[in-house]
Amino acid sequence: MAFKKAVRKGVWIKVALIGPSGSGKTLGALLLAKGIGEKTAYIDTENGRSLYYADRYDFDVMQLLPPYSPERFVDAMRDAYKTGYKTLVIDSASHEWMGKGGCLEIHDSMSGNSWQNWAKVTPRHQAFVDAIAQSPLHVIVCLRGKDEYVVEENAKGKSAPRKVGVGPQMRDGLEYECTLALLIDQQSHTCAVTKDNTGMFDGAMHILKEEHGQQLAEWAGNGGTAQGDWVTPAIQRQTSPQQTPAPEPAPPPPEPPAEPARKAEDVKEYTINGAKYSFVFRGPCSACGIEKDDRGRKKRINTEDGRCYDCTKAGTAPRQDAGAEPQQTNDEPPPEAYDDDLPF
Repeated sequence: MAFKKAVRKGVWIKVALIGPSGSGKTLGALLLAKGIGEKTAYIDTENGRSLYYADRYDFDVMQLLPPYSPERFVDAMRDAYKTGYKTLVIDSASHEWMGKGGCLEIHDSMSGNSWQNWAKVTPRHQAFVDAIAQSPLHVIVCLRGKDEYVVEENAKGKSAPRKVGVGPQMRDGLEYECTLALLIDQQSHTCAVTKDNTGMFDGAMHILKEEHGQQLAEWAGNGGTAQGDWVTPAIQRQTSPQQTPAPEPAPPPPEPPAEPARKAEDVKEYTINGAKYSFVFRGPCSACGIEKDDRGRKKRINTEDGRCYDCTKAGTAPRQDAGAEPQQTNDEPPPEAYDDDLPF
């Protein structure tokens, strides 16, 4: 890393228009976009309100419907860039925060610890903010105001309520990423400046006009035309389906351990009820059908008729019906009647 001389270059304008309903955010955004003079895309979450002015201004609109997740806004911004637009209006960005399917609703739908859930939602919202700040587009963001009423004296000298906006319906922090942030009054439609990096609006109350967009474009182009490529926000790079590699297939389940090899001479002789029997390891008993006891030890069966020690001692005959239920006996055979090589 090294320091180098700072040089003024062209920049992308980021404007936030904040106001209560009826303050003129939509019209003001279209006036600024026209003054900027570039091909304009319009993301409309306000039920087609932008179309009220389609006969007066030239723009292409995308009707964005719920759910208003951060990722859907970012995808729409990326589409505007890839399609070749230079100016983008988002009306209104408040839906990403408090709309149906927005961040507040996403958080409320989560179970578990609220603080831990915010740790999951906040990076998604931050990716939306980063997309606005870092996108190679002039972005005009309309934000619904937090409406409050104040009582003032009207022109007739009587007290009357007036609706004012006291800040955006949005998580704190978006204004820090903007070049210009204006709070629009509902009645006068004049703008109070809450942030101005351009120096053109400070100390004055303006009604937005097309010429203000022209002045912003001139200021932004001082030093050359703004350049840049779309950069996917970090959280999107981690979660985007296009970026996430396919998971590796699960390994096959391990093979069951092979039964220990038995020697040909591994035969046990027992005298049961006065008769001698030879017992070997050969599978389930022909009488009870059980191959191992309740501890998993494999039983020996006699070589005469395939019965285990228990069934041979009990005199249980081999089954004729293969589907009969296995019989259990309570006699305790000598330890040698089981496979004592197993680790039990």
